[in-house]
Amino acid sequence: MAARDWVASFVAQVDKLSEEVEDSSRKIIEDLKNLLNNAAFLLNAYAELRRRNLIKKYRRSIKELEASLRCMINVDVQVNQWADIKKLMAKMSEMT
Repeated sequence: MAARDWVASFVAQVDKLSEEVEDSSRKIIEDLKNLLNNAAFLLNAYAELRRRNLIKKYRRSIKELEASLRCMINVDVQVNQWADIKKLMAKMSEMT
């Protein structure tokens, strides 16, 4: 983030400088400005790439966690169903 801010401030300084110089130097300053804008674009792209790589890195772990949670919920539901059936069978035994 600091590098992007630095590049943005440097572009602003170059803009001010380009207004003050002669026409012969203006082309060089415009080229420098374009290079700095490209640098800012690359810094943003790098930040996005790092974020995507983190998502890829943890996607498998997240899927495994979701699968284990699903399995645990299924087992919990089955245990609760089994307990309810046992209670109903006990009540039916008491009625007869």
